[in-house]
Amino acid sequence: MLGEGKYEVMEIVKNARVIVTGKVQGVFFRDFAKQNANKLSLTGYAKNLKDGTLELVLQGEEGKILKLATLCKSGPIFAKVESVNTEFLGCDDIEEFEFFDIRPT
Repeated sequence: MLGEGKYEVMEIVKNARVIVTGKVQGVFFRDFAKQNANKLSLTGYAKNLKDGTLELVLQGEEGKILKLATLCKSGPIFAKVESVNTEFLGCDDIEEFEFFDIRPT
């Protein structure tokens, strides 16, 4: 119970899909995403797509999702990021995740 006149602020969980283009496969980008997602308490997954891009599906606070998207603009040391596109999704557009995972291609 919080003291009189004090309220607990709850952040609304958001869902997002982030697509990272450039040299983002074979450079440990999924591991980079997982480490940073865990630090930011985000759930979801990272997956290499057949077209050479990286897909992140994320759940968490909007500010933390945007922070991870910003970190992806630099990526791990051997990556050469061309673009990072973030799309927020509706509640029904995504499954619920318990942790952040790396999924196979």
